[in-house]
Amino acid sequence: MKRLFFAAALCFPMLMRAQAPAGSTPAETGATTATLKLTPEQTAAILKQLDQIETTITKNRDTTLGGALARCVKAESSQSETLDLYLACYRMEHFDKLKLTTKDFTDWAKANEEKLKDPEFLYGLWLQLEYLVMSIKVQDAESLAPFISSLQSFIQKEVGAVQNASAKAPGGPLKEKPKGGNVKISTKSSTGQLVSRLRESVRHSEFSKALLLKDILKREDWEYEPLAIGNIYERIIFPYYLDNKPAELPAQWDIRIKAELALKQALSTEADYAIYLKENFPRMAWQRSRYLYDHNISPVPALGSLLQLLRENPAHPSAVGWAQELHQIINNAQPPSSPSPAVTDTTVPTPAPN
Repeated sequence: MKRLFFAAALCFPMLMRAQAPAGSTPAETGATTATLKLTPEQTAAILKQLDQIETTITKNRDTTLGGALARCVKAESSQSETLDLYLACYRMEHFDKLKLTTKDFTDWAKANEEKLKDPEFLYGLWLQLEYLVMSIKVQDAESLAPFISSLQSFIQKEVGAVQNASAKAPGGPLKEKPKGGNVKISTKSSTGQLVSRLRESVRHSEFSKALLLKDILKREDWEYEPLAIGNIYERIIFPYYLDNKPAELPAQWDIRIKAELALKQALSTEADYAIYLKENFPRMAWQRSRYLYDHNISPVPALGSLLQLLRENPAHPSAVGWAQELHQIINNAQPPSSPSPAVTDTTVPTPAPN
């Protein structure tokens, strides 16, 4: 649509000169862009110009992507390099573009010195940059298959980082909900700083904004939020295994569920996690078995698992819906009924009169 609009805007003056009578106006001729017709020569000329413009656009895009990748890969080599790139990007976006002074930036850095030196903030920033590098690399890749192993390793690394940060939080891991309110992870805490970096889409990170990546990172079968574990599995990892290693999907589902539960446990009190586990583990298990059944991966065991989950969780909030799903599955699995055999007419015919 944008290309068509651009083409129309580009050739509009040419078309009006070519088709409108001399001295007439569009109102007098009744001509509109919707009724104008291009001659073969006009079509060829406009398409040639478009090809040239699109070549320039692609070249600029590739240059931007390549330059950003080079800077990010270099900064990924250490957390100090990552922080240097972050500060350069932050300064460009929030100070240079606003024509603020070096002193303004220095004052900001001094006021945020504690945060900028926080080990969990730095580690979260480093993980965010690692995921951004992966997100840049996949943009022009023919297949996501080469990235699956790295993606799985990254998920384990980030979940482990959150667990470690929670364990080292002041007062130790969250254990009990204090009287009078819910526990929330403060974004000012180490764990909060780490999680904030990982819950932010890399398309909207300070790195991407300064390096002009926001409108270039557009691959639709990729997930841009590092900590969106469910989406990463559903959009990237599961489709890969479904196409290439379907027999391993049950194990991949187990890994996904384990990772999501570990993350939730690290960010919850024991009481809150127990409530979450009671409601959400059966739901995750149902999604697992339903996925395997729908994709014809060990369908009989998957169906048995669905029946067992319903039997063991009759009071679950989703139990009514699950029962309806099972009825539908069973009905759809019924073989088509055989047509009833034709009834033989045994009536003795009446003899014709002599």
